[in-house]
Amino acid sequence: MRICVPAAAGSILALAFAVGLSRAEVGATWSPTQATTISGGKLQMIGNDPDPIGGNVWSRFSAVGSAIVVLNPEGAANGDGDPSILSDPAHGWFVAAWSRNSVSGFDVVVSRFASGGWTTPQVVVDETVNALDPQLVVDAAGVVHMFYWHDGASAQVLEVRSTDLDTWSAPTVVSQPGEVACRPSGAVYQDVLRVAYEVHEFGFGNSPRKVVLARYDGSAFVTEVVAMTNNLGTVFPQVHSHAGRLWVDWVDAENGSAGEVAWTRLDGTGHWEPIHYLPFASYAEREYFARGTVRMQAISP
Repeated sequence: MRICVPAAAGSILALAFAVGLSRAEVGATWSPTQATTISGGKLQMIGNDPDPIGGNVWSRFSAVGSAIVVLNPEGAANGDGDPSILSDPAHGWFVAAWSRNSVSGFDVVVSRFASGGWTTPQVVVDETVNALDPQLVVDAAGVVHMFYWHDGASAQVLEVRSTDLDTWSAPTVVSQPGEVACRPSGAVYQDVLRVAYEVHEFGFGNSPRKVVLARYDGSAFVTEVVAMTNNLGTVFPQVHSHAGRLWVDWVDAENGSAGEVAWTRLDGTGHWEPIHYLPFASYAEREYFARGTVRMQAISP
């Protein structure tokens, strides 16, 4: 089965193949006669790996020497984390960020696609603890924000930003003091930067867990609790902004490979609507059917 997933901003096209373990190829093509046109691809074999660093998310599918310039072809062997990709034609950005494995743990690196090739990965986050699951988002002013989290008992969500993808700010802690927070997802809605993440109320790995959404007010991140869940698996809340709508979805229940995706959206008065639930019977159904259905329902009148 081959599933075409709608592209994100720019020209990224995600193609999914529902077989085997979770693996992906990230690559791009570039035309020297159309220097501003970059086409990118992410080929995904759908599986179920709840570990944020599964070590099996990189693999080469295209032939060596093909038109696709593959990013990080040794990522699977190295045990690197899954990439976040940002395409912004208005600013000429086609960039990927991921957690790269090293002898001292996981650091976050960034690579840009320019003039027909990927740049040497730049270390953006190099800390004594693992930096995981970077998520890229660009705001209305063209500033690129990257959210990530520290694992462990004192897990927290952080953010760095850049105006040129060469120099990055010092990390800012997004989550609140004392919160055990992880797995961020960012979006911009009505020109305001937002980030969703999960909070483990009684220590990492325990429940209940909060689904939190924070917005940047120009000087700090202001948080609100969107929902609570007893899911002991990966909640991984995602915030989305499209067609004038803002919504958050998350994995509310899991039993093996089956469970429920929950979601809510902001109404016209600035309040969250009642929570809706969609069942899924497999990882593939969760990520591509349930969350795809949520998207269609969320942008409907």
